[in-house]
Amino acid sequence: MDTETINDTTSDRESADRVIVGIDGSENADGAARWAARLCSRTGATMELVYALPDNEWYAALNTSELWNDEALRDHLRALGAEFFERATVGIREIDADVAIRTVLHDGTMAEYLRQHSDGAQMVVIGSTRSGPIRDMVLGSQVMAILHAAQCPVLAWRQGAADLAAGSNIVVGFDGSDNAERALLAAFHYAQAFGTRVTVANYWLASAMIGVGYTAAMLDWDEVRRSGEERLRRDIQPVQDKYPDVAVELVYGETGAGHGLVELSKTADLLVVGSRGHGAMTATLLGSVSQNAVHHAHCPVLVVK
Repeated sequence: MDTETINDTTSDRESADRVIVGIDGSENADGAARWAARLCSRTGATMELVYALPDNEWYAALNTSELWNDEALRDHLRALGAEFFERATVGIREIDADVAIRTVLHDGTMAEYLRQHSDGAQMVVIGSTRSGPIRDMVLGSQVMAILHAAQCPVLAWRQGAADLAAGSNIVVGFDGSDNAERALLAAFHYAQAFGTRVTVANYWLASAMIGVGYTAAMLDWDEVRRSGEERLRRDIQPVQDKYPDVAVELVYGETGAGHGLVELSKTADLLVVGSRGHGAMTATLLGSVSQNAVHHAHCPVLVVK
């Protein structure tokens, strides 16, 4: 059973929903909590800090010189969790002293907790790293499992990421799929909340459109691009109409979506992608583009389901 503590003595305002933040004692997790604090400050959401207790085998592997019985070990881990909560809370209060905070010690993995408790949450925020397998951290090693298990959007925060503010740029990948539509709505929603602009990016490959062969030489590629850009404008117009104050830029490029979005992330403050899009990967739990973004993007990545 989860042990829950309400830490909300400084605020009596009601929250619209929850932002769940995974805490594991790492600097990445503390940074993710500070990023989430700004989001909660803007949206009025309650922050739910969750520490998923590692199992005995994991802990024994890191502490081979110490012998613990099960009860003593669990008490020790819970004490660690309380320390992690306190440290994260200090950082959160520096952002906004009135953010409502709820803490949860969970016996099990973070993925298990999210599978059961994330439905209806505004977002899950976790610390992550770039490029290749994630090792070292209790939470970091579960990033992909968390993405699969969560019943709401998941943000993978990056160490050193800039805060969202007026003048920031939110990039969203859009291919017309249902998941991309939800990602587009999320990008505009947060752009309006933080006063940022949105860059809507759509990428295509000639080989995917017509196949490889002599036919490519017969096409008017300028016309292909013009018609594609016009279609992109029409497709996103309904969302633009809902958020008329959000500045929008379009990027329509001939390259792989994964590569193109990672390149755009170099000058972005947030990259938003759908969990799946068009193409052969739509049957998987998490598409190749979203996985590539989570592993390689240069800014925080929000995966919208």
